[in-house]
Amino acid sequence: MTQDRTPRRGGGQKAVTRRRRDRSGTWWYDVQVDIPDRQDDRRHGPALIRRTIEFCAPYPVVQPVEGERYDVLDPPPPEERQRWLLAMSPHQDGWADFPLHRLDCAQAQGSERLLTDQ
Repeated sequence: MTQDRTPRRGGGQKAVTRRRRDRSGTWWYDVQVDIPDRQDDRRHGPALIRRTIEFCAPYPVVQPVEGERYDVLDPPPPEERQRWLLAMSPHQDGWADFPLHRLDCAQAQGSERLLTDQ
């Protein structure tokens, strides 16, 4: 997560949690912004709280902060992603006809269908 702790009116902070590139090559950034808000309590009256707003916007709406590394937010290359095996269920009870197993799971021996986390 890359954070910009720039002081601004109201004391809000923002964090970029992920970025993705679409088919046209445009970067999309998932952003969290903490903002101050008022919460009313019948007993104690109003109180100052923080709310987190999450949204996704493309570049140039969201612009990188100079000096921050955004490549750490990118998913790993396909060859380094978690791999899974799709196996037939031995019980065929209708609940899980095709359970997913980790690549190193002993119950998935003989499974041929390899999947990734994408």
